[in-house]
Amino acid sequence: MKNRNAFKAKVIYMLSIYLAAAYITSCDKDTKPDDTLKETNVIHSAVDDTAANFVKDSKFLVAAAEINIEDINMGQLAQSNGRMSNVKDLGEKMANLHTKCLTEIKKLALKKQIPLPTCASNEARSDYSNLYNKSGSDFDEFYCGLMVNGHKGAIILFERASYACSDPEIKAFAKATLPVLKEHLNHACLCQRQIQSL
Repeated sequence: MKNRNAFKAKVIYMLSIYLAAAYITSCDKDTKPDDTLKETNVIHSAVDDTAANFVKDSKFLVAAAEINIEDINMGQLAQSNGRMSNVKDLGEKMANLHTKCLTEIKKLALKKQIPLPTCASNEARSDYSNLYNKSGSDFDEFYCGLMVNGHKGAIILFERASYACSDPEIKAFAKATLPVLKEHLNHACLCQRQIQSL
């Protein structure tokens, strides 16, 4: 609730700047009506761009948080329900490293006043439920498949954010996290190959 109020306050602040600037330019006696319209359009465009960039950056951090929440939950389940030791090890690694990553995301989001989800998405809950209902080699294979596919998607998301996000700190975070995600993907692929070779 507090984060939503902060977001609303930020939008209201941007709109008030726009309205104040429009009022100031309209009060200039030497300004022609066409000039005022042009200046107002420039200000309006700048406000629109700022708001659009904020929304784009927010969407990335929300998606990144959801990915990390999912990987933490799945990793914890793999530690307890995995059959093979390498699956349990993968689960432990995912849970630990994604917990650290989620902490970084929360700090960044707090600084940027971006509200984040506190629980897994509907799709992640469905995957978790499907994984929970499996056992033995079926569990191991399904978990590794989720980690491989999930990290492929995460890499695409973070690569895009590393150049498309407007906030320099968010871009830097995305770029710095990519090598870790690629290492996770390699580990998950290795684990998947080991299971499939049995």
